[in-house]
Amino acid sequence: MKKGVMFLLVFVMLFSSLSFAGRLTEKVDKLMETNQDRERTYYPRDAQPNNISILGGPPLLNGVAISHNINEMIALGVGAGAFWPGFVADLFTRVYILPTSFSPYVGGGLSYVTSLGTDSLVCFHVEGGLDYVLENGINLFVGFSWLKSFAETSGTFDVAWGSTLSDINFPMIQGGLGYRF
Repeated sequence: MKKGVMFLLVFVMLFSSLSFAGRLTEKVDKLMETNQDRERTYYPRDAQPNNISILGGPPLLNGVAISHNINEMIALGVGAGAFWPGFVADLFTRVYILPTSFSPYVGGGLSYVTSLGTDSLVCFHVEGGLDYVLENGINLFVGFSWLKSFAETSGTFDVAWGSTLSDINFPMIQGGLGYRF
């Protein structure tokens, strides 16, 4: 009787492990068919990797940015905005410290600032702040950013807040509202 029970247990364990292995192979086959290197997680920035947001503060003083999370913690993006008067174009990356709904972030990028075609500067920026993603995809963020130009312009250009700039070097609070999809 003991041998029969033992044989039955070994038989059940063997076939249950084979059925598990079959499901794992199906998952790998599906990933290979879709040409993905990894399976997405349930973290909010990984489950909904695309983000479109309205920004206030440098580098896009008033602007729109689109980003894509390549995994649950790293996002790459582009943006465009107004520099009062003028235009800003931006390439950036952000690293979210935690993959959860509430996360601090750090980032940086390159910006091209022009004063309506008269003068232009290439700048870099660094930023840090807090980001919160709701379950419906809406995200809010607030942080601090510092925008600094690599060089000075040959002339100067006026900005709406009354300064005449030959270079850009200012820290500022930034914030925004976005939607993840």
